[in-house]
Amino acid sequence: MDPDEREELFEQAVNLAADRRTWSDADRLWTRVVSAYEAAIDTSAKVDRNDERQVARALWRHASLLSMLGRADEAVDRGRKAVTWFTRIHDAVNAEHADPKTGRRDEALGELLTAMADLAGFEFTAGRHAARLDLLRQAAESGIAEAANPLTAGPHTKRAMGFVYHHYAAALLESGGDRDDLVQASLMASLAVEIRQGDLDAAKLDTAWELASTYVVFARCLVAMDDRPRLDMLVPLAENLMDFLGPSAADLREELRVVTAPEAIPELPDILPQRLAAHPPRRRWWRR
Repeated sequence: MDPDEREELFEQAVNLAADRRTWSDADRLWTRVVSAYEAAIDTSAKVDRNDERQVARALWRHASLLSMLGRADEAVDRGRKAVTWFTRIHDAVNAEHADPKTGRRDEALGELLTAMADLAGFEFTAGRHAARLDLLRQAAESGIAEAANPLTAGPHTKRAMGFVYHHYAAALLESGGDRDDLVQASLMASLAVEIRQGDLDAAKLDTAWELASTYVVFARCLVAMDDRPRLDMLVPLAENLMDFLGPSAADLREELRVVTAPEAIPELPDILPQRLAAHPPRRRWWRR
């Protein structure tokens, strides 16, 4: 199969995976796409970085589809292979480009971090909660190792780090850890908010939705830490953004309402009958 045929097959799989009605067809086609690129790599006399990137992307997309199909263990297997390929590409590109903001290096790191965070989600769905936390921790550390300040990183790396921090904060919250975990979760969520605020683009609704979802995670952190002053500042920002998103943010709006709702006041027992029995009302002088 020549390069153009492989690219065409890849795009067909992308289109089939975009429609729930053709997921089963996409599943079969992704298997063919991966095999086609692996065969091309195995038989090539020299390294073709595009073929390597395409097989990594095909494995990653197939893993996402398998997860949506409820085949958790298969999704993990595909996701791990994708991360292995993305790591290989990242290491090779790093050796070729010294500046982490170089386009190819920024893209390689961004794809690797995103694939690691997605794999963490597949592991969680498969019941491996510790693996989820470990992968997200590794992704967060890998990002900082190359881009000391995520706010000034390249665009692909910056967005990927916002994705990683968001999910790391959620995972720490859900792990039922100690106070240190809550503090770290709050820090991760705060960083994700800052990154996603910087990337907010009114013309790209997905950036608004991502920020709104991170506001909810940050709100959960602040409630868990009983940090009411910051929570009171955060909630109006979240509500305004969700109003901008309209009906598409209905689920997020409900999540925020549940997270920030004051604890229900327990119903007081009806003690009036007992009090009346113990202390009958006095007869008033004007009722003689």
